[in-house]
Amino acid sequence: MLARCSPLVFLALSACVIQTLPPAEAPDLTTLERSFDEPWIVIERDLGGHALIEFASRAGSLEGGEPLVAAMVAEAIAERVGAIATVLPGLTLIRKDSTPSTIASDVESLLEALRRPLGEDEIAAAFERIVSLRRAQEIAHSRAAILAAFEALGVPEAIPLGSERDPLPSSRALEAFRKTLAEPAHSKWIFVGEFGDRTRRRLARLLDDPKGDESRGNGGEAPRNADSDGGAARTSSLPLRQLELPRKDQSKKVAGPASWALVAALPKLEQARSIEGLIRDRAPFRGASLGLAPSSAGAFLVISGEGRLGADELRFMKSELIRLSRPLLPRAPTSYRDAGEAIAGVALEFASDARSGDIVLALGIAEPRASDDDLLAAFADDPEFISFPHDDFTGYGTSIALRLKRALADEPRSEAGRTELLLEALRRKCLARGLEVEVLRNDGDAIARLYLNGAPQLGEVDRFIQCFLRDIPSNGSLEAARAALLRRLAADPYQDLLERLSIALAPSSASLFFGVESKTVRDRGRTRALHEALEALRLKERIDAAVAGERAGAVAEQLGYALAALPKGERERSLSPAPIGELRSIAPIEGVPVMGFGVRLEIDRGDDLSAYLRALTQRLESSGVRVIRAERSSRGEAGFIALIVSLGGDAPVALRQRVEAALPDERAIEEARVALEYEDLLRGSGPSARAIALLNHRSNEAGTRSAPRLVGIVATLGAPPLAP
Repeated sequence: MLARCSPLVFLALSACVIQTLPPAEAPDLTTLERSFDEPWIVIERDLGGHALIEFASRAGSLEGGEPLVAAMVAEAIAERVGAIATVLPGLTLIRKDSTPSTIASDVESLLEALRRPLGEDEIAAAFERIVSLRRAQEIAHSRAAILAAFEALGVPEAIPLGSERDPLPSSRALEAFRKTLAEPAHSKWIFVGEFGDRTRRRLARLLDDPKGDESRGNGGEAPRNADSDGGAARTSSLPLRQLELPRKDQSKKVAGPASWALVAALPKLEQARSIEGLIRDRAPFRGASLGLAPSSAGAFLVISGEGRLGADELRFMKSELIRLSRPLLPRAPTSYRDAGEAIAGVALEFASDARSGDIVLALGIAEPRASDDDLLAAFADDPEFISFPHDDFTGYGTSIALRLKRALADEPRSEAGRTELLLEALRRKCLARGLEVEVLRNDGDAIARLYLNGAPQLGEVDRFIQCFLRDIPSNGSLEAARAALLRRLAADPYQDLLERLSIALAPSSASLFFGVESKTVRDRGRTRALHEALEALRLKERIDAAVAGERAGAVAEQLGYALAALPKGERERSLSPAPIGELRSIAPIEGVPVMGFGVRLEIDRGDDLSAYLRALTQRLESSGVRVIRAERSSRGEAGFIALIVSLGGDAPVALRQRVEAALPDERAIEEARVALEYEDLLRGSGPSARAIALLNHRSNEAGTRSAPRLVGIVATLGAPPLAP
């Protein structure tokens, strides 16, 4: 008989609840995998004198060809032997309680029930029970929307219990399905319990396996037949229906309680399982009901909910489902908590056939009264996608680089350190998700770099998207980041000098060289302001990305959909630091052994600043000046360099003259640029260096190049003494 169904949304796909087993340890996965192609499996477990028979067939409701066929046949056969049936789009299960001593005779009874044609009285009784069960199931408001989604896909029979308008199937259709259901090539038997050798031999004879007496030595499973297809008994004369799905997404609206359903037809069951695990308890899917069903065309993932769905929410759902259906998969292996879960897992794997092609989506909407079709129009739109540089090359691992444009440059001086605080909090969020993200300063920008060791997995890429582009740091994570920054500041003796150079070089700009203990870094209780600042960084226009490595193309596609889903912000504004006339020197402080110099330049490209700094430090060191610290930063077309050098035996005035004499000319800058490009080439064999190179190439590819032009130089004393 069919079990009384719960009104849960997932069961709108199913004809009944799958009966649970007594608690029992899950079988070894290797054992299950070895036995996957066998006609029957024995899972040795102590069920306290009980045993279980599970008959699974790939012939589900889709194989019936029209609504109700599969459910009625399964119901009639289960009723014959006192079993419970479950029908899914691509799977029919008949489960019967038994005992170790009677299991062989119970299998024989079920085999006979599968082979015997249905009588007219059985058909009438099954139809009556199906109608009663469907009415109980219709309590779930979203059932109408789920049915509409499958009708939009052209497979209304995916709902085993059908709808009120479905007529009684013909006896010919019922008999054809019964024969397909009983085909050995489409079925698998699973037994759970403790069985002796005699019982195993009898089961083997019943199921056409002549080697059943050897199964105990094979991990508790039936041995593989010599025939690679499982022997002559597994050869089918009744092939399963080849499901044809639309190439484009479909939608349908029907009358009913306000609800919605989004059905994703995926080429592989493992894709559907992976996506189900990734979207559970995550916006925008949080609160929705999720269901999974196998089919001959992969698997169906059903997402549904009550009430009206917003257009923006629907677009985000569609974009996420398409992104997550790309070819990468999570690293986490399949695991089962107990024997009952293992049986369900084996049955789903057995029933699902992979297909070629891409994800196909269907939207079902139920509304109590007619309304406009804005939601259907929103669903018809293709999700936005952002293409960015990527480089697939043979190597080990893949690296992602994200640039947050002007993240540091746009800070008000009074909020100096705010971005560093946020980036540290995000880095810690990613670390909690098992990802080591490296955060780099790149002039006025910030760069986050992630290296994925080995072949990247969808789960890793998705966790990076979540932690760096979507997660909101809590008060606790912000406080931990604040404490880490304060420790870093306290450990650096030159931060005060760097900040004074920053003020001298660009009085009206944000701090050029991080190190200010502003209120943002020092004071607590600014969580809301920090969250608002983070939202301003996570805008589509402010993020560039690049990927390099062995699976760069697939990872770039994942990120492309995620970046496209970010909110839009204001257009980039032109940055103009304080004019030249506002540069002012700082009075020297006597009695300290180091001196700080600040250089301001006009530059065309970011890599010009790196070449200038390289040439300057080389010329200083070749002249005997010891460079202790070198920093660079830029704001638009203004470049800034900070140097901390050892005073040595020179007077401050003499040391300044030596620094000014070392300022590089155009030839020295070009030589430094060539040297840097050569070093980049040597480092560029790895994905991390290549990702940064692609990112920098994008920012430097526009405009003409000329040598940096000196605007001014400032100098000051006053740093703490050098450590001995």
